Amino acid sequence: MDGTGFLDVEVRDEARVRVVGLAGELDRIACYEVRQLLLGLAVERPKAIIVELGEIKVASPALLVVFDVVAAEVADWPGVPVLLAITSPSVRLIFAAVRLPERVLACQSVAEAMAALDTGPRGRRLRLPVPASPSGELLARAAAEQICQSWRLPGLTEVLPPVAADLVAHTAAERGECVTLQFWTDVQRMVVSVRGLLRGGSALAVPAWRDSVSGHTPTGDGAVVLWTSLGLACMKD
Repeated sequence: MDGTGFLDVEVRDEARVRVVGLAGELDRIACYEVRQLLLGLAVERPKAIIVELGEIKVASPALLVVFDVVAAEVADWPGVPVLLAITSPSVRLIFAAVRLPERVLACQSVAEAMAALDTGPRGRRLRLPVPASPSGELLARAAAEQICQSWRLPGLTEVLPPVAADLVAHTAAERGECVTLQFWTDVQRMVVSVRGLLRGGSALAVPAWRDSVSGHTPTGDGAVVLWTSLGLACMKD
């Protein structure tokens, strides 16, 4: 990085994994540079990218979405998983307060992140357009049912389809007649989201699931991503 921000960066290789250590201040300039750096490393197709966050200062908690954005961008191609090793307790508190969609597996150390790579499956994602209408809600249910079967997640069969349908019901189309429905999963969570325009009315339905969180994230261009994150650990209890 060229030092125009206030972030110190160290990149090292560990068993074909690129570990990117960050320290200093994450401001808007540094946020842009971090995105460019991580995308460039992903193109080189390492086994994974682990971002090690030490004592960083965050100019705005909203900037932490950069890690979620990069993870989504490289999930399809070149298919490189992005993990966080948040070694600072204060930084973990910031992440918890922001309530990001949690596409990025967050660990407390690089060693824990490396272990997760060895024992857990790579992230999987499916994105498809569905009509912003009752027929789209039916398609969302059908897609969720198929995912539970093909991704071998039978424990989500009763909760994922109604969650997907409810997200579609709360989203209006940006243009045309469709919204973008996305399913994403890793070793920790299943995240289902819909991008479009926020439709007024009732709140999102609360899933009957022990570990779940829902929210909405503005995209910066007037749209919004509504999402629900379902923890998978409770299926193993």
